[in-house]
Amino acid sequence: MLQTDTRQQLIEATGRMILRLGYQKTSVADIAGEAGLSRATAYLYFSTKEAMLSAWLGHRFQQFCRELRETARAWSDPWQALEEALKARILLRLERASRFHQNTLHEILAVREAVLSARPEQQAEEARLLEELILRARPGHPGAAQTAHVLVLATDCLRPSNLSAEQLKDLPALDRQAKQLCAFLVESLRLGASA
Repeated sequence: MLQTDTRQQLIEATGRMILRLGYQKTSVADIAGEAGLSRATAYLYFSTKEAMLSAWLGHRFQQFCRELRETARAWSDPWQALEEALKARILLRLERASRFHQNTLHEILAVREAVLSARPEQQAEEARLLEELILRARPGHPGAAQTAHVLVLATDCLRPSNLSAEQLKDLPALDRQAKQLCAFLVESLRLGASA
């Protein structure tokens, strides 16, 4: 078996076990067993359970970015592609958060450092994707990178980690808020482009 295959098996098993048992109750032995590997093999790839969690969160983020790109590619109108990608940025996270048990969310928040340390890099990658869409809608826009960064910051207000448990239960309301916010942001950008 290739090293990347084994590592990927462990990453995927980490996600399954955390979703099934919660972070605190999941052990490296549980994850290794879920992957069909020994605990010793798991430690060849990851030094701690926290490292496994971090790798799983990174893997989920890469999947998330692929989904954003696919969403944007589905629209020929560049402004619509930008608006849909912004909405997807919010709604995909909300939908994924709704799959977690509330206890699992709190457990992951207990290891916030790993989650938060990855956020600037993730925001930068998301901003690069949005910058591409802005330049598609408005070729040569000199402030595309800065505008993309502002769009990331503006839509972060609806990031699941910024919402209460009560707010996360009302997905229809969050869906409406996300659509209104994204429509407003893109329309403001479009009007600025025509000025």
